[in-house]
Amino acid sequence: MEKKLDYTIKSFFDVTDGDFIEMDSADFFSNKDSLYLGDTNLFVLRKKLEKQEKTFLCGSCKKELRIIGGIGHKMQTLHFRHFQHEGEGCDYKEGVKLSKDVVLRIKYNGSKESKTHERLKYFVAERLKNMESPRLGDENVFVEKVYRDQRVSKEWRKPDVFAEFPDKKIAFELQLSTTFLSVITEREVFYRKQGIFILWIFDSFSDDSQKQLFAQKDILVSNVYNVFVLDKEAIALSEKENNLYLKCYYVDFWEENGKIRDDRMKSELVLLSALHFRQSDYKVYLVDAEENRIKLERKLQAELKEKQKIPYFQPQSPSNIYKIQIDRIISLLENENSQAYERINSLPSDAQSGLLKSMKCLVNKISNREFSPQEKNRDIATFILEQKTDLFLNVDDIGRLERVVEYFRKLDQAYLRKSFEIKIDNNPKEIQSQSLWDYYLKLPSSQTQLFIDVLKENFEKALFSSNIEDLNKVQVFVHLFNSDFNWVNLSSIFTKNNNLIRFVDKSCYREYHQKNIFFDVVYIIMRSGYQINNDEGKLIYNNLQQKIGEAKDGANESSKNTVVNYSLLEFYNRIQNTPTLIESQKQEYYLLLHDNWRFITRILSVLVNVVLNCDLPNMSSLANDVKHRHLEYSHLFIMAAESEKGKLNNFKSKKKGDHISIWKEEIMLNPNYKENKNLDGFLSIIFPKVYSL
Repeated sequence: MEKKLDYTIKSFFDVTDGDFIEMDSADFFSNKDSLYLGDTNLFVLRKKLEKQEKTFLCGSCKKELRIIGGIGHKMQTLHFRHFQHEGEGCDYKEGVKLSKDVVLRIKYNGSKESKTHERLKYFVAERLKNMESPRLGDENVFVEKVYRDQRVSKEWRKPDVFAEFPDKKIAFELQLSTTFLSVITEREVFYRKQGIFILWIFDSFSDDSQKQLFAQKDILVSNVYNVFVLDKEAIALSEKENNLYLKCYYVDFWEENGKIRDDRMKSELVLLSALHFRQSDYKVYLVDAEENRIKLERKLQAELKEKQKIPYFQPQSPSNIYKIQIDRIISLLENENSQAYERINSLPSDAQSGLLKSMKCLVNKISNREFSPQEKNRDIATFILEQKTDLFLNVDDIGRLERVVEYFRKLDQAYLRKSFEIKIDNNPKEIQSQSLWDYYLKLPSSQTQLFIDVLKENFEKALFSSNIEDLNKVQVFVHLFNSDFNWVNLSSIFTKNNNLIRFVDKSCYREYHQKNIFFDVVYIIMRSGYQINNDEGKLIYNNLQQKIGEAKDGANESSKNTVVNYSLLEFYNRIQNTPTLIESQKQEYYLLLHDNWRFITRILSVLVNVVLNCDLPNMSSLANDVKHRHLEYSHLFIMAAESEKGKLNNFKSKKKGDHISIWKEEIMLNPNYKENKNLDGFLSIIFPKVYSL
């Protein structure tokens, strides 16, 4: 038999006819006879998928697939691939090594995509809302609502229908054709921990054991031998009575020739309200068939012992009694039941050696991660470590349990980090529409700091990337950190790896169309509390003087923009090194620097004798620009123009002569002029040789 290949996309759904038909990729491609022949010719299918005449969806992310590859010696085999720009975040596409539990969960969720499943799901929800007693509304009945474990933030489930009754909560799970016992067991454990009843519902069921699916048998046995069905008869009665009726099948155990028989079932149409909801183990049933079976077993046992003349109650040795007690303690620990510690405290001292051995075995099982699902090992370890007792744990045992908890903590962190990165990296439009903020608000408090860390890491990555798409993302991040996330401390981004100088020297931020990104980034970093150190300050000043010299010698526009970028850092440095300013004043000056940067660069141009940060050709046009755009600050520009360095510039034009002289004469007669002194004290900080208080 030919060995099947291990395909990246493990499973897919054929939804051509509107229903979800699950298929295994390895089985699909292993049929070589269909390569060129008949309706299943793979190359005919390739073309149909490309033309969207046929539709295959990824088994994980439900995005469309195509067939690519070739046939022949040393050529790539045919395989599935997502269409371009599709499948971002898909576990299959990202190459994440999936555990068996996760693979089964993907298949389980996929099997719930059929039209029948969709129809029954909304039928159940509508019937619940229409009940007279109790009255449930939209606020009590939810379709596919995510329910999150309050203790373990990574754990969540999305039941088909979730209903909140006055005295209980019920998760309705529709089971039509699946055979995933591990997924069924996981869900039962999860809901039981949350104090939620789970009600498995089939669309059909046979009372003939030979015709029952394995999943049906699994649920039948685990639910005190009761199963519930929403068949045509139950649907018709539900619609007629405007209520929710289910057909309950249960095993009718009976005795024959000293043996218990289980080959007989009974069924009954019953209202949801007529069912029993047992809170001790969160089982839902009409008839406790399991209890009936146990009663029959006890009856047969008693009859057998009577026949053999063996007393029904025999005295047991202390060692046997201790073993029963210890086994019960271990069982309680495995189920995270605090009664275990009450029993430990009542255990006689001569039974402690037996408990130590059993605890050693339990620690071994946890360390080897033998419990299923895997998270169960972490939960038991955490439960044991939370108890303040050293009666049965030595230092080595404690260390082993702590390592298990730490292993899963790191696994959870890695999983969360990956999901956060996908959310942040692949959804810039969502970031702009505030959905990322909404996503953050819904996170448990234990996850918020990690989310912020990943957000900052992605921001830093985009800042120093050469990819134009990442540069566009920088603008999105700037908007984000200036709005909802304005409180996040970003100063650490520039603290490491000399990032401040790396950032100012990055060529892409010297281009004219990217300059505003540079100004915005520096502002939010400084506002977050970044302090320019002495070494950085000296380097900024020396580089600035060098770049000014190059600009005066007629360097290109990129060099002039570098002068502007270094000047901005120099001005922040001067604000930070002014001892008379308190922190709130510094923050005020940061804002003035950012909001008035266009005008400040006009002053800078006058003082370094080079037109900077704009495409104006000369100083006369620069003066004219200030006159029309920044009239309220005219007195400051004139002061700079008449300073020692300012007089080195030529403000004359062929048509109007000296702009500064004419300006001074006109300004007193201009009815629109109103002097604004907001920048007077501020400019004395960044241009101390020109302005003074």
